[in-house]
Amino acid sequence: MGTRGKRGRGRPKLAPSSPALQPPPTTVTVEANPVLEKSDPMILVEREQQIKEQQDLTNVETLDSGKERNLKETSQPERKLWVDIVSENRNPSKGLSIQYVAPNLVDGEIEVAIEEDDVASEIHSWANSLILYAFGEDLSINMVKNYMAKTWNFVKLPDLYYNDDGYFILRFHSHDDMDAILMKGPYTLRNIPLLLQEWRPDFNLKRDMPRTLPIWVKLPQLPLYLWGAKSLSKIGSAIGVPLVTDECTTSKLRVSYARIIVEVDVTKDFVKEIAIRDCEGRKIKQMVEYEWRPKFCDKCKKLGHQCKEPVRKVERKWKPKPLIPVSVTPEEHTTATPSTKNVTVEQGASSKDNQEKNNDEPPWTLVKATREKASWNVRGLNKSGKLREISSRLRYIHPDIMIYIETRVKEPKAKIIREKLKLHDMYIDNYNNHANGRVWISWDTNKCDIKKILSTDQAIHCGVYDHQGKFKYYLTAVYAHNTLAQRKLLWQTIVNIHSTVQGSWCIIGDLNNVMSSQDRIGGRKVKEAEYRDLHEMMNLTDLCEMESSGVHFTWNSRQSDGIIYSRIDRVLGNMD
Repeated sequence: MGTRGKRGRGRPKLAPSSPALQPPPTTVTVEANPVLEKSDPMILVEREQQIKEQQDLTNVETLDSGKERNLKETSQPERKLWVDIVSENRNPSKGLSIQYVAPNLVDGEIEVAIEEDDVASEIHSWANSLILYAFGEDLSINMVKNYMAKTWNFVKLPDLYYNDDGYFILRFHSHDDMDAILMKGPYTLRNIPLLLQEWRPDFNLKRDMPRTLPIWVKLPQLPLYLWGAKSLSKIGSAIGVPLVTDECTTSKLRVSYARIIVEVDVTKDFVKEIAIRDCEGRKIKQMVEYEWRPKFCDKCKKLGHQCKEPVRKVERKWKPKPLIPVSVTPEEHTTATPSTKNVTVEQGASSKDNQEKNNDEPPWTLVKATREKASWNVRGLNKSGKLREISSRLRYIHPDIMIYIETRVKEPKAKIIREKLKLHDMYIDNYNNHANGRVWISWDTNKCDIKKILSTDQAIHCGVYDHQGKFKYYLTAVYAHNTLAQRKLLWQTIVNIHSTVQGSWCIIGDLNNVMSSQDRIGGRKVKEAEYRDLHEMMNLTDLCEMESSGVHFTWNSRQSDGIIYSRIDRVLGNMD
């Protein structure tokens, strides 16, 4: 009884709280009088009741604040994995309830009539949406999400949806955000042009996507009296929509060819030749050359590839030539050496003669001509996605020599990366000069062999030999540093190499340097000091820029005031 009196007579035991709602322990302090506690037991009971009431009030406040915090946390939608979303996709309780509506029968055909009220809510839901399409490439959802998070951080990021036709739908949270994105364009992702246009209820990719691209066009050996603005406008209009000429054409600083930029419909066959009749009645056949021709697939209606029929693997068997008996008179019996004719089959031609002579023999399979040298600023080889991209591109272009710039691979990991790229032992690098191995060179041993002569942290200089060991030319692969002072050291190295070179010489890679004011669009204006040292080096070494394929501007960067395009990757060579 004494023990029960200390708890407080008639006071029930406290029920245990739920673990999820149990508040943190709270300390309640009430001033006590030790003299009264000892003398009067009723005072002890009143004290315990007072402590209990204060604890209850504290617990209620703690639970209320906890509920508010839980409400704030649950107000934001929880991100779910796609596998969790589709796991109960066919659960009827989570679907939209629909009902039967009798269709119409028109001319013996069932026809569904949709009223304006039926689609009003859906059109309103997608009203602030854009269509995003990448020219010639299939982008992953994660790639687009990362790009939006980095580039479009001035608006609330839109919801992203992918359509199997190869385009994305971006649903923005407000019309102002959508307008802000459109006004900041154009955009590129890994040098891939991104096209944005507003969503419409009747949108169709094959019909609505832009089909014209601005492309630089050369008119080789165009007569000089046809270089006027009116003449070039008429000639360019036979190709597409002419826009502008380059500076050399305008000022007639170069007379070998005229260059104009023309908007060309890439879904149609490119014009290869133009018939021109001048004012005196003379008819001229003018050739047309395109500096870059994007591929367009007639089957998929997409840019960037062409679906080809699978190549039938043909097994060729040796058949001995039957012997034909010939009677020879003594006068006709002479000894002769059989002559061998050199037969050349051009790329894209068909060997009809061979098929007619040997109908039982399958036709020759023509192999596309390979490129001799290729340089790629890979910007890191550590990610599996980049390795797959590079391997796919190498199988397509199949160069004799491949130069990898800015690998960002530490030497201990280099062996694993090379095995994945199947380089085997046909490679050289400059790890002895830089920890990141800034330049790699690999080659096809069936076509050539390469021997390193010297290397620095910015270049590898080597000799190229054919498969029989005969010297062909010198090759210098370059990845220049960002500062003028460091690039001066590179230019001096190239000048020193020039004193030892006797024969053909090619320099290829990322020079990280513009060559004229035309090599940059956007950003700060190009000053002479930026390219003076490069010009001096080229004059001392008798080097000049060589023709190369690919886009003109090889580097771009988005700044606060717009996009900057620069041409800093080049191929230089001597006249030997």
